[in-house]
Amino acid sequence: MQFFQTKWPAILLRPFSFLFGIVIRFRNFLYDFQILKSTHISCPVISIGNITVGGTGKTPTVLFLAKWLTEKYKVCIISRGYRRNSTGHLVVSDGETISSTVQEAGDEPFLLAKRLPNTIVIVNSNRVEAALRAYQDFHPDVILLDDSMQHRKIFRDMEIVTMQGDNFFGNKFMLPAGPLREQLSGLKRADLIWINNSKNNLKTFKNKPVINAHYQPEGLGDYAGTVFKISDLKTKIIAVCGLGSPDNFKKTLEQYGAYITKFLTFKDHHEYTLTDIQNIEKQFKQNNAKLLVTTEKDWVKIAHLVSLKNNWRYLIINAQPDDLEKIAELIESVLS
Repeated sequence: MQFFQTKWPAILLRPFSFLFGIVIRFRNFLYDFQILKSTHISCPVISIGNITVGGTGKTPTVLFLAKWLTEKYKVCIISRGYRRNSTGHLVVSDGETISSTVQEAGDEPFLLAKRLPNTIVIVNSNRVEAALRAYQDFHPDVILLDDSMQHRKIFRDMEIVTMQGDNFFGNKFMLPAGPLREQLSGLKRADLIWINNSKNNLKTFKNKPVINAHYQPEGLGDYAGTVFKISDLKTKIIAVCGLGSPDNFKKTLEQYGAYITKFLTFKDHHEYTLTDIQNIEKQFKQNNAKLLVTTEKDWVKIAHLVSLKNNWRYLIINAQPDDLEKIAELIESVLS
């Protein structure tokens, strides 16, 4: 997202953004006027997506909603499984057993399955097929479509759009010159705007209801699955992540007292190699740090590669919304 914070040199890519915008606007026109049809599923469908590329806290939001809904409903999450090494329809978890690896599922679906043992998780690039088969095979009460705002082939009963921080749209250009996946007018389709980690407490945005949420660290996990207190961060660490918005991870660590000697970043969804981990652990020793700290999303890909098992920790983060009654009112109206 750093590239998208200013209008220069992104201005050089502006003509391509203009062409991209025409295509997206025309496609949305076809769906808005039902020239292209959306497939209806036999149970309520809630979409959680964003209007920009880069990290908006979508995964913590999906985690919260799925965990909250599972208390009353049978929930199925459908994802495309970005950068997975498998193809076709894959049941990552049937709500009881995880039956795939992180490489087969993709990092985010695998993490969701790991954190949500009672939730069905499916990956399929054809999400219409995924939803139809999910209902046929599992009969969920509700389907959560992960990262699907622009995927309009499935009718959704509720559209939740996630944003993060206070500079929601960077330089306000469309791809590839800016972070926007579509024009801001696309927010008219939203039923709820979910804003993570904003300093402002907005009640509405673009005339849409807003939920404000903040990240609440649960603790630090280790190789054995033990969860340590967040206060253990108050030491000399090396931080490692592959995120769309790495600065948010860094700020969270510093907020809880970490002294970061090196902050090592990789591209979002980076597929770590043994060489990557060996280089990271080498720098850890050279800097005389006490801990190596990464994100939970990165950890599911790193765990099988590490040699310094006792020195690695991963930060367990939850999204904590400010107004649970408002969420309940909005979502129950869809599910009732």
